[in-house]
Amino acid sequence: MKKFGIPAFILADTTWGTCDLNSNGAKVLGAEILFNIGHTNKLETFENNVVMIDAFDDVPFDSVLPKCIQKLKGKTISLITDSQHLHEINNVKTILKKWNYSKDRKGERTIK
Repeated sequence: MKKFGIPAFILADTTWGTCDLNSNGAKVLGAEILFNIGHTNKLETFENNVVMIDAFDDVPFDSVLPKCIQKLKGKTISLITDSQHLHEINNVKTILKKWNYSKDRKGERTIK
């Protein structure tokens, strides 16, 4: 931020999405604005100085998934993701279906 003549701080503490913003850390540093990068905005209101920036991992699972399937052969596989990989979930479902990992389990959210 040297170009703009303002101090910049990176708070790299672990946070758990929009419900765990590090607003207190920003206040302690005297920051006037807090950019939260990589968390999907699921809340309607934040403090006035919080800016949410979506970020996505652009690495596809195509090459690693067949290796995982071989190691997990015969085991139950559940799909859970975070916002950075949400765009890959349908691709993963398709690959798992090709490997016959597509069983519906009553009362559970399953690949459909």
